[in-house]
Amino acid sequence: MIEWFARHKVAANLLLGLIIVWGLISAGKLKVELFPKIKLDYVSVTMEYKGATPEDMEESFCVKVENAIYDLEGIKEITANAYEGSGSVIVEVEDTYDSKKLRDDIKTRVEAITSFPVDAERPQITLLDSSAGQVMKLAVTGPADPRTLLRIADRVRDDLTHVPGITYVKILNDLSDEIVIEVSEITLREYNLTFDDITRAVNHASLDLPGGAIKADTGDTLIRTKSQGYTPEDFSNITIISRTDGTQLKLGDIAKVKVALEEKNIITRSDGNPAVILNIMEIGRQNALDVAEKVYKFVETPPDYLPKEIKLLPFSDATFYLKSRLDMMIKNGVMSLILVFTILLLFMRPSLSIWITIGIPASFLGTFILMPWLGISINLISLFAFVMVLGVVVDDAIVVGESIFYTFENKGYSVDSAIEGTLRVSTPVTFSVLTTAVAFIPILMIQGVFGQILRALPLIVIPTLMISLLESKLILPHHLALSRKEKLPARGWLKSVTYARAKVALWLDFCINKIYEPILGRCLRRPVLVLSIFLAGIILCVGVVKGGWVKLVFFPKVESDFIQVALTMNEGVSAGMTEAQIERIKSTLKEVDEDLVNELGGQSPIKYVISNVGSLALGSGGPNPFPKTSAGDNLGEILVELVKAEERPGGIKASEVTRRWREKIGEIPGSKYLTFRDSGGPASDIPINIQLMSDDLGELRAAADLLKLKLGEYAGVVDIKDTFSEGKQEVRLNLKESAELLGLTQEDLARQARQAFYGDEIQKFPGRNQDVTVMVRYPKEERKSLYNLVNMRLRNSMGEEIPFYEAADIDYTRSSPVIERVNRKRVINVEASVSSELVDIESIKAKLGQEVLPSLLKDYHDVSWRWFGEAKDQEETIQELKQGFLLVLFLMFALMAIPFKSYLQPVVIMTVIPFGIIGAVLGHLLFGFSISQLSLYGMVALTGVVVNDGIVLVDCINNLRAGGKTITEAIQEAGLLRFRPILLTSLTTFFGLMPIILERSLQAQFLIPMAISLGFGVLFATFITLLLVPAVYLLIETGKAKFLNWLWPDVNHS
Repeated sequence: MIEWFARHKVAANLLLGLIIVWGLISAGKLKVELFPKIKLDYVSVTMEYKGATPEDMEESFCVKVENAIYDLEGIKEITANAYEGSGSVIVEVEDTYDSKKLRDDIKTRVEAITSFPVDAERPQITLLDSSAGQVMKLAVTGPADPRTLLRIADRVRDDLTHVPGITYVKILNDLSDEIVIEVSEITLREYNLTFDDITRAVNHASLDLPGGAIKADTGDTLIRTKSQGYTPEDFSNITIISRTDGTQLKLGDIAKVKVALEEKNIITRSDGNPAVILNIMEIGRQNALDVAEKVYKFVETPPDYLPKEIKLLPFSDATFYLKSRLDMMIKNGVMSLILVFTILLLFMRPSLSIWITIGIPASFLGTFILMPWLGISINLISLFAFVMVLGVVVDDAIVVGESIFYTFENKGYSVDSAIEGTLRVSTPVTFSVLTTAVAFIPILMIQGVFGQILRALPLIVIPTLMISLLESKLILPHHLALSRKEKLPARGWLKSVTYARAKVALWLDFCINKIYEPILGRCLRRPVLVLSIFLAGIILCVGVVKGGWVKLVFFPKVESDFIQVALTMNEGVSAGMTEAQIERIKSTLKEVDEDLVNELGGQSPIKYVISNVGSLALGSGGPNPFPKTSAGDNLGEILVELVKAEERPGGIKASEVTRRWREKIGEIPGSKYLTFRDSGGPASDIPINIQLMSDDLGELRAAADLLKLKLGEYAGVVDIKDTFSEGKQEVRLNLKESAELLGLTQEDLARQARQAFYGDEIQKFPGRNQDVTVMVRYPKEERKSLYNLVNMRLRNSMGEEIPFYEAADIDYTRSSPVIERVNRKRVINVEASVSSELVDIESIKAKLGQEVLPSLLKDYHDVSWRWFGEAKDQEETIQELKQGFLLVLFLMFALMAIPFKSYLQPVVIMTVIPFGIIGAVLGHLLFGFSISQLSLYGMVALTGVVVNDGIVLVDCINNLRAGGKTITEAIQEAGLLRFRPILLTSLTTFFGLMPIILERSLQAQFLIPMAISLGFGVLFATFITLLLVPAVYLLIETGKAKFLNWLWPDVNHS
């Protein structure tokens, strides 16, 4: 096929044209997004039981669902959370199992449960959807009451979703309307009424009921009773009592009926004014940039119904980062292409450089064709993959082009020479590309969210390499066959390039003949010494890491343009007290801002500040795999957006603003936790997170307390806490035995207390965007103290009033605000941070896992433990990388053993792998980066790249030996012949990655460690290939010959 395409120029050109045209068409259809979409393999079971305590939700919902589904096939893990008034059970699906089938199986089991509380809502079973991607948030803010703002936000949401191309707009902390019927205890006594009486009266009067149809000969006539109430006036006119004298007692006579928001204390503010937040996302094939543009146009021309004092404030715009990161990657890609082309020009004649460079965009366009079928979009990861492979993709073309021009010089410029030169290196080039491709397989084996994000790397790199191999074998030979003997140009840029290339050639000849050849000769005379020197380099490299010169982290922290603050007050604290502390924290930020303005010449680094009390929702957006509803009066948060890093005055970092802010805040009375997050990416602010599990809550708490004491013994470990909380004060009601004689039951006690203080849900009817609930209960002023409970009256079945204090006993206890369970066991997480980057967190974690925890839990037999959060992800990722790395080593060995027909020569080539890591570590040391998870991915990918030059070198040695050269002569001559292409392929790879390595924008920081590992590893591998591989080859081959001579002394084994 190589010969056929080389001789048929039309076929070669048409193949190139097809790739270009089809690739351009495909590129225009690709979706553009910031990060790849994540498929969440979770099934969610949720239920609302308003007014219930977390213990109630655990017993009546979580445990029942867990016991019903735990033995289903396909379940990886079950996580349950019980809150006030709601609960959730999240089922993680096994990686290879059909999540839709498991959802259906769970639904069948849950719907078969008949013992859920009567007043609870129906359980909702859903497959968590991750198709939506964050675009931005929009604040509707101004001096108005919350209900007015919500209604305006409703209209804004509706208007936005009617804009073509915008379909997902959600109100954060959305509150529904309620028709509230407030009846005091005095009124109930005065008219001898109960809440049940009022509920019955409302249900009898407010209803819509179809009555069938009149079947007449002329047609059917429908019958319908329509008297559903919709307004407070409608309900106020409902008759409660009809007297014999003809008078009536209306509901409005005995109760206050009003429209109000459901009773949740949510207080959101922007610049001091109340606010409602809209979360805007893109779904399906929608383009985030297009969605954002339409939102900004909507904001620029606000609707007529929007009062002048109400403003629309866009914030948390993710498309800024999408656009800037795409621009950054494209810019770096173009720079990399220019650098690679420049390197080629300095080493090769212009025609060869041009045709090799054309292969780069051709390979990229070929990959564009495959991306829709592979489910890959244009995003930060896929663009990084293109930049990363840019310098590698030319390696095969360089080797093929060098071989063809070597044949041209010896046998003349012709198609036959081009074919012969291509065929000479066809086998080693093919297998070198394959070894590079398989090195990216471990990234495909990584499970979980991070694995899904990074899968774009191998799915871009591998197809690009394959298409490049196709181009170098079927298209490049024909184009190079058109070349003629080079003539010195008379003038112009070609003359300058030729002159520069001649200078480089002279320098290269000097390096080869005067430096490399003598050094290689010495290495071949002392191969054991050479191997020892490189082994010493590995030992030194390990020392650099162990000594802390280069730190090990799971994921590097990247500076962000946002600061998120979360405040957790003690349980039972009112929303007003929490808001007061949030306002105090905001005032200290204002002081910090004033200081910075004075220091930075009048410019503020702060763009806006938004606060929220009653929930933690400002940092959220879109579907959440673990809907731990962070809601409660004791919770508050602040979101600060800084001026973009590139425009920020004085270049001040978010971490510096955070440091000053922390110092100003000081102690907060009544607070439990105050956490700051000023880093981007998945880096955790809780590097130590240990999850303890047990059925025995007492043992669990004791073990957690002891573990916290042990953590406190490590210097630099701070903010030690656990996730257990005593919670709010709880009043537990028990019916007295004497009350049973009066005709009361425990159910009467529970129901009537619930009706009075939480309320009785009478009915629901459709509202504008959600159902409106009709509730009856005490007025708010009668629900504020224990006095109101003690002085209420209970009614037995005969309507007799019994004082509460005569019928019930009260026990005081505390209720945990949230109960967490994993795999049907209670869990408590023990968390800690470190005070300085100098703390060796990996060493501490190793001691905890190997010594402290096994010893500590000997006394708590029912308690088990595991790493959680970042540490859990790290443990799983390392295990997956180990497995993938072993597979890669075997595949690479097999791919080299086949063409070499040897089991030993692949070992010679693979000796470069551990030594290539030396270069990766030195690169991290040079640029001041820690070795992170992404660094390890780069090192794994490095294994496939560094062996390429070794394959070509060993193949050349074998060919020379087959031609009659001695082993030493063959090694020396092959080293000199392959010096130029080995150096060139390493330089193109290194300089192709340099723009990313030198990039200083925030958007590139978390990708740089991977580029450093690959770039510096390949650069260092150049010396390994040219010096270590020949020495090891000589050692193994001479050792093999001696061994065979010892076995069969009469046979020549040279």
